[in-house]
Amino acid sequence: MKISVHSRTILAGLVLAGLVAAGAALGQETGDIHIRAQQNHSEFFQLFNRYWWLLFPLFWGIGAILRNIFRHHRATEALTLVKAYADQGKEPPPELLAVLRQPDNGSRLNGGNFGTYGWIPVFLFGALTCGFVMFGFWRPDDSVPRPAMFFVALIMAGLCIGNLVALMARRKQDRVPPQ
Repeated sequence: MKISVHSRTILAGLVLAGLVAAGAALGQETGDIHIRAQQNHSEFFQLFNRYWWLLFPLFWGIGAILRNIFRHHRATEALTLVKAYADQGKEPPPELLAVLRQPDNGSRLNGGNFGTYGWIPVFLFGALTCGFVMFGFWRPDDSVPRPAMFFVALIMAGLCIGNLVALMARRKQDRVPPQ
């Protein structure tokens, strides 16, 4: 069985790894400011206050794992039904075979409506990049270090470029006729 890896899957994995690495670097960069301001709090409060945003990629990863488990369960059930039809000597219905060919029809990884919403992340991360660059040059106060703003802008620019590459690759894949 051929396993196909989509560029969005690779991009999502790289983004998750980048966010984890960025969290450590950004937390180290801005940690001294937050520690001085919160000397009277417990260690758990300080830990949560520094790394609360890691809950988002954590829950995203858990959601991806659950989606894959459900997809596998649906494909296993379909294979069991196909086997039952084969044991009886009957031809399985075409709808059942379609489930095996594409077990997740509405998924973004299998195409879905990527052409409709594909430009939204490109513009969103592009705008966020511009915003963080502006805040890097013109900070309202000195509470956040200037390199931290440029570091976040660099991450947002990477996400913008990654989504643009994924969009262009998907459009190129849509143009090539299947063999």
